Amino acid sequence: MKKFILFIWMLLAAITLVSCTTDGEPIQVLGMEITSNENVHSLNVGETLQLNAKVYPTIIDQSVTWSTSDEYVATVSANGLVTAIGGGNVEITATYVALNTVKQKYLITVEGAKYQPAPESISVSSKNDVTTCKVGETIRLTATVLPEEASQKVVWVSSDETIATVNKGIVKPLQEGQVEISVYPEGYENIVATITIICEKADEPVYSRDWANMEYTTHEEYMSCEDGTPIKVKGLVTHISPSKNSNVNYFVQNGSEGFYVYSQNNDTMPVEAGKVYEIGGLKKTYRGLSEITEVEYFKVIDEDIQCEPTNVNGLDVASQEVMAAYQCSYITGTAILKSVTTSSKSYNFLATVDGVEATFRVDTTYSEEEEFNTINSLLQLVGPGKQFEFTSVVIAYSTGEIIPQLLILEAKDLDFGEISTDDLLASAAEKLDVTPAVGFAVDTIELPTTIAGFDATVTWDSDNEQINPTTGAVTHTETPTTVTLVATIEINGETLQKEFYVVVEAKDEKVYEVVATLDLEDALPANSWGNSETKVGYAEGIVELGTPKHKWMLRNALIAATTSDKYNGTFSIRAQMRDTASETGRIEIMEAGEYNVVEFAACIYGNDVLGAKVRIEYTFDDGATWTASDNIITLNNTTFETFRVKLPEGVKRVAIVLVEGVGRRANFDDIKLMK
Repeated sequence: MKKFILFIWMLLAAITLVSCTTDGEPIQVLGMEITSNENVHSLNVGETLQLNAKVYPTIIDQSVTWSTSDEYVATVSANGLVTAIGGGNVEITATYVALNTVKQKYLITVEGAKYQPAPESISVSSKNDVTTCKVGETIRLTATVLPEEASQKVVWVSSDETIATVNKGIVKPLQEGQVEISVYPEGYENIVATITIICEKADEPVYSRDWANMEYTTHEEYMSCEDGTPIKVKGLVTHISPSKNSNVNYFVQNGSEGFYVYSQNNDTMPVEAGKVYEIGGLKKTYRGLSEITEVEYFKVIDEDIQCEPTNVNGLDVASQEVMAAYQCSYITGTAILKSVTTSSKSYNFLATVDGVEATFRVDTTYSEEEEFNTINSLLQLVGPGKQFEFTSVVIAYSTGEIIPQLLILEAKDLDFGEISTDDLLASAAEKLDVTPAVGFAVDTIELPTTIAGFDATVTWDSDNEQINPTTGAVTHTETPTTVTLVATIEINGETLQKEFYVVVEAKDEKVYEVVATLDLEDALPANSWGNSETKVGYAEGIVELGTPKHKWMLRNALIAATTSDKYNGTFSIRAQMRDTASETGRIEIMEAGEYNVVEFAACIYGNDVLGAKVRIEYTFDDGATWTASDNIITLNNTTFETFRVKLPEGVKRVAIVLVEGVGRRANFDDIKLMK
């Protein structure tokens, strides 16, 4: 019995704190509470918050210690003052001094950039501890910055770039020798790690053919020989085309003759513009363009080759037969601009050379992004009728038939001379645009007051109060209305007016029954680009999505979520206009229903500023015959607009179709089929 009483006493002692009242009786600790002003649980970086701990019952000692779960998010002082250090979530804990099993946690979210401590040290290592490398090979180095929470951004430096270069830790030996590769944390040049790399002579290449004794191939032979034929050429590299990997494409010129070298590995056979090379490889023809590919023999030679473009004024530049002799060669001439078409990757523009229509091409396949953008800006400043001087390379490009195209490589290859104010006004007016259709749910439209690329101001007038010319506010009436907007463009004190006709859709306050929706929120999972794995390519395919689930056919369309796409939620459909009706962007429900109203959100994709045209098609006989709706919707806005199209009653299938603007793209989301 005495042992039992002793056990009970020890048990009570374990759950009570010996804290005496005035009469000396022990008091049980009931718990703890943490409070803050107005129960704050969120701070911005740099802000503070006073926490208070209260132990119950309050008549006992109130001493606590404070701690933080992550000092890089927030710190806490001995008296409970919290200081926000960097973005993230943190737990602040109060522990009762007299009984450390009594504690309470307080969760705080800190808004702002994640805190990164200053680097303290850095080390560098190579894969498998390799520090010797032959010319033509590479060594990958890795830098580690401590503490781990510090920024891992580093700067690489080679002690002699004639021996070896270093980029993002990849060392490329150029010649024999020894080089020191240093690395330091960005902004901390005093914290340095160094490694010694020994560069050895490359092994002599083993060729499959006796290139050194092979005769040089002339341009005429190059153009006429069969694909797969080994050829050797000599020439001055005049232009190197960009590439997303280590391969490059380039043009070489030998006097008046030209050659196009395709997909050469620039790591093992580095090429520089302005140098003369001997090149041996195989002849190949791709879409009408003659190439030298699978380069095996490659040698820099000490020879002075002058390349002067041939003036083609007086030639039929639209003739494949005439221009074939100049393919891959530099030419020059004088032309008059007729028109320009554009996409995010290329510009095609028509001009006349001595009255003969010629096709010019500017393409990111051949031009660096900076050059492409410069040429883009230049073309925006000129309009039809403007004369210019050009230097180009002739290529052949197949779009159903092989036609000659003059490839513009750099901005300096186009010279429009002085551009007058009249030219600027005309070009600015051509670039200025507004949406030609205002959906029933849209209550404002954008009326630009400036024009990108021009030092111009724009003011607006309207012939109807349904569109406010100052604010762009839209008022919908019971019937559709066409509003005339007049833009006055001013440059250098001179003005030009341009009219726009905008259809304001009738207001539609009727509540329809939604039969099917396609909002793409069930198109998970996403791939590394953020696009949906459900439909990652443009090729025709059927997906089963929506509420309720239906089969939808997507042709020349994919489910996208890149930074250039627009979407409500997670994904949208990106569709592209093609040059044939059977290939154009199309979103089609495969199951018939009583779909009398089609509603969808749409806008242009990325920088496709020329917009796209859309219409609704429907079929009553399961696709045997399709009927196009009367109205065509033009998409010019970079933000979503909601459109509604009414269709004849009856059980049918419907489709959303891109109908004009080859190469242009649009995003679609929140498709609703209603009755």
